[in-house]
Amino acid sequence: SAQEISDRFLSDLNAFLREHPVQELVLFGSSAGGVTAAYSIGKLDFDGPAALHTMASPLKGYDLTGYRATFLGDRQGYLRDIAIGFGPFEAPAPNMKVYHHKTVTDSALLEYCGDLATFCNVREIQNNNLAGSKEFFYPQYDHNDLMGPVIRQVLKCYNPQMNETLAQNQRGVAMGDLCTG
Repeated sequence: SAQEISDRFLSDLNAFLREHPVQELVLFGSSAGGVTAAYSIGKLDFDGPAALHTMASPLKGYDLTGYRATFLGDRQGYLRDIAIGFGPFEAPAPNMKVYHHKTVTDSALLEYCGDLATFCNVREIQNNNLAGSKEFFYPQYDHNDLMGPVIRQVLKCYNPQMNETLAQNQRGVAMGDLCTG
């Protein structure tokens, strides 16, 4: 369930922060990872400056409730939670800035709709912003290719030397591609 995944996320992140103290925390959550982070971030025990960046995340879910519940199929656990959908998430602490990076068209989010894709609205599926957050739309990217460009752009804000690091990357592996799949 979403609560179990949130509890695990917070436990792992808090353990990491105890072992590796940081001055500033920047989190990236793509797709369901963004949902997990958005769902959990209000309970994070971190008082330093922090930012959460969600990318192509079904923050609202698919609203398969009422008569639409007949389309839930055999979805279980977290997939079921996403299919049913989420209400507003708990607001993050004042030290946490939140940015939602969203797709305009999204083949992965629509694939989840199956035969009902014509009834799914990508913007509505992602429309559950955390209070005080900012959103950005990327019509040029789809679900899987949004992560790399967003991460590279955001990291440049925190580390101006990132341009050099990216230019020296001879293998052509984008940082955002390291966690794909």
